[in-house]
Amino acid sequence: MIACCGDICSSPAVMSLNITHVVDNPYFTTTNPSLTGLKVGDCWSYSPIGLASADFDSTDLTIQLPVTGMPSWISQPQPLNDGSGNWYIPTSCVPDGQEAENISFDLIVEDPLGNTGQQEIGGSTIVKSILALEFIASATNPMPQQTWTNPLDPTDTVVMAPRPISSGHVCNRGCYRVVANKHVRGGIVIGRVWNSNLGSSKGTATVPGDPGADIFYNTFTRDSNGKPNSPSRDPVAWTGTPAALAQGNLDSLGNPINYMYKRTDPEWGSNPVNSLQRYVTSTIASYGGVLGGNRYSYLKITQADADNIVANYSDPSNPNYVTFTIEPDTYYVSGAINTHGSAVQFQIFQKGSTAGYLGGSEIFSGGLSTSCELGSPCDPALWPYITIDVTTGNIINQ
Repeated sequence: MIACCGDICSSPAVMSLNITHVVDNPYFTTTNPSLTGLKVGDCWSYSPIGLASADFDSTDLTIQLPVTGMPSWISQPQPLNDGSGNWYIPTSCVPDGQEAENISFDLIVEDPLGNTGQQEIGGSTIVKSILALEFIASATNPMPQQTWTNPLDPTDTVVMAPRPISSGHVCNRGCYRVVANKHVRGGIVIGRVWNSNLGSSKGTATVPGDPGADIFYNTFTRDSNGKPNSPSRDPVAWTGTPAALAQGNLDSLGNPINYMYKRTDPEWGSNPVNSLQRYVTSTIASYGGVLGGNRYSYLKITQADADNIVANYSDPSNPNYVTFTIEPDTYYVSGAINTHGSAVQFQIFQKGSTAGYLGGSEIFSGGLSTSCELGSPCDPALWPYITIDVTTGNIINQ
């Protein structure tokens, strides 16, 4: 090598260069098929799983085994052994009785030097997506947008849309049933919500022939003539409401009474039974008294009902779609329907990270009218409904 500066040059010299080769990490060349929306009997496979490296042949690469975090029903990856260096996950089917679960695991490709690359695979079964839903039916005054923060987990926050209308009322005619996929052989009743708020009052007999005792009933049970005969009072004040007792998971803390907030204002913030209820803020808690105040009725789908929806009441056009219909369910003993027609502010939340939400999300909020008060037309075709893609949380129609 000769170095020059103007007309003056050095004598020839020898210089050595040491070049160190930097090995790139191996990587995946294929994308896995979606796992989202699987149900019992559905099958899934990933073939081929393409592996590549800038420094090694594909046949020199391997996938680390065993893959941790995979559901037991998904087979471990295997080499295709066709000379391509590709791997595959054999066809794997969701078995009967398989509990719904979030699916999340990583495939790791490794080269002979120990360098690695990663591919994250995730999804959820339809059942798991349904179980992530939470419902609230409420009767409130208008309220601004609010943010609820879980007192036990500050990362669990949910922004709730403003409520521009008032659904407040004073009556015991506020029982509604929630039906999943009613368009499929009548659907399945997943539970009831109550906005009744007259305490333990049985009501006043105003229909000829009523005996003046319990005059409000719901369809939890019927008599031999098919008339609803299950007493339906305010379950906050009267814990003997049969349909409320039968639901089991009746408030967001698992307490066996169908309320979210007890309505005694000083208790909020100090009483854990009230303050830890999901989606109740100080603004919500500050309105109303023992009678005629706000009502927050919480409902969550049980494992058995979620399994039943997927197995027997799945939407024929898209099993990811689930339609929830809000049906009036308060009757006089005479059999005449008389459900408060404008008493429902309905909210649907998707809890956890099933659809990519960190702490959860309010995916629907709106005032729903049933138009089934005594003397008013009661057309089942007009009962409000919401269709949700449960795997994404998207509202399809309402």
